[in-house]
Amino acid sequence: MRDLEMRERYSMFYTMGSSHSSGHCSEACCIKQCRIRKGFTLVEILLVVVILGILAAIVVPQFSSAALDSANTAFATSLRGFVDAAMIYQVKTGRYPDNSASGICPTGLEAYIEQAKWERMTPLGGMWDLELNSFGYTLLIGVHFISGLSKDDLYMTQVDALFDDGNLDTGCFRKIAIDRYYYIICN
Repeated sequence: MRDLEMRERYSMFYTMGSSHSSGHCSEACCIKQCRIRKGFTLVEILLVVVILGILAAIVVPQFSSAALDSANTAFATSLRGFVDAAMIYQVKTGRYPDNSASGICPTGLEAYIEQAKWERMTPLGGMWDLELNSFGYTLLIGVHFISGLSKDDLYMTQVDALFDDGNLDTGCFRKIAIDRYYYIICN
């Protein structure tokens, strides 16, 4: 049926005349001239795929870098907030917050911070931790990486540079154990 419709269309075109000098055109010639292009060629589709691949290769690393920068900044901001809260607690009560296990909000400090924020993972992984009279220091707050989630020293040095001196051996933010990076509030 479709063949019949096409033949009728082409025969109308054929009877109207042709641009050939001989004044006539074969049916095959008319079919070739009147063919309507529907869709894209394989080459066009492959070209679009290649262009999209190149764009993705450019954009994806920028997004992952932005995510890391965001996590580092969130960590530094949260740490600074927890340090400030511990200092306010000490000024108001005359003593330091009690020592607590990693990921457990120190008793009394929940009045100065969001307890849920303390008890969930830090933006870098690991758990928030407060140490009182430990590791040779009076009061520390920082991150304790547990079960293989640890960041390496190079990474943590970049975090240190956001709010301290960029050196894990000096300044207020230091590496105090293989999986612990803390802000020293009081020596």
